[in-house]
Amino acid sequence: AGVSVEAAEAAEAHERFLAGLVARQDTCASDARAFAQMEVSTALALDWDGARQLKVVPYRIVPFGSRRYGVALPNSDLDLVCVLPENCDHYCVSGKKVLERVTEAIKKDPRCTSVRDASKSKKTTCFRFGGPNGLHVDLTYCCGDIRRWHSPSQTTALVQQALSTSPPCLRRVARLAVDAGKRLGGCWKRSGAIGSQLKAAHWNLLTIAWWRAVSDRG
Repeated sequence: AGVSVEAAEAAEAHERFLAGLVARQDTCASDARAFAQMEVSTALALDWDGARQLKVVPYRIVPFGSRRYGVALPNSDLDLVCVLPENCDHYCVSGKKVLERVTEAIKKDPRCTSVRDASKSKKTTCFRFGGPNGLHVDLTYCCGDIRRWHSPSQTTALVQQALSTSPPCLRRVARLAVDAGKRLGGCWKRSGAIGSQLKAAHWNLLTIAWWRAVSDRG
């Protein structure tokens, strides 16, 4: 109500434009995930003392965040979590050591720039994949079931479930809400205190809550 046809059409066209830009990044995102998988595999070839690993360490590289549930913007991160066994000690490995080794490999790879090692404070390594204007990637780790121990993946599952069971237009509205939040300075920009700003996931949750409230009122 209160939105002109012209404004609605302009918003729809802008969302299609954003979605198209994100789709062009799919190949780079796939390559970045494969790169992370390869480097983690290499890191796991050695135990925590640097000796050759005698056991096969099971692991997965799992995306989470906006690129997982389909409302990413062109400047959205590619969030990846390396899922390691809960009983890492059994394999003589640790998530911290794996991330340290992967970070050192990232620093030496010419495809990676702007490497920022936050492994000590946030268990995360951040870098751009594909050159200075490439995709911003955040790689973290979790030992055990991400549905229990990794809160960002829990939020991702919540948003993904809500969007998948709602009309497709809600996904488009959510993308526009996050875009507006970033343009107006209401989204946290990865550095400094978050203060009164919100992460993109929070904007998505607010959009879903608004949609449900409007739907309940008929």
